[in-house]
Amino acid sequence: MSSLAHVRAIALLMPGVEEADGLFRVSGEPFAEVRDGLLRTRDADGGWRHLPLDDATDWAEAEVRLGAAWEQTAPAELLEAGGR
Repeated sequence: MSSLAHVRAIALLMPGVEEADGLFRVSGEPFAEVRDGLLRTRDADGGWRHLPLDDATDWAEAEVRLGAAWEQTAPAELLEAGGR
């Protein structure tokens, strides 16, 4: 499975997520991106964190980062509905 496919499998489990060309959005707002061998996830301060995607990728950490980025970006109605 490619890195993008692996990230896609995780991210699309979360409510309201759409993906196009490695950019993941919730309610139109980007929260994660796979590009140039990196997973970029939105951080609590609105910046971006980077995680290399390679043979040594810690997929549990990637899942935590994706979930946290989704929670920081998702609208209140999705969070109130039970979130991820």
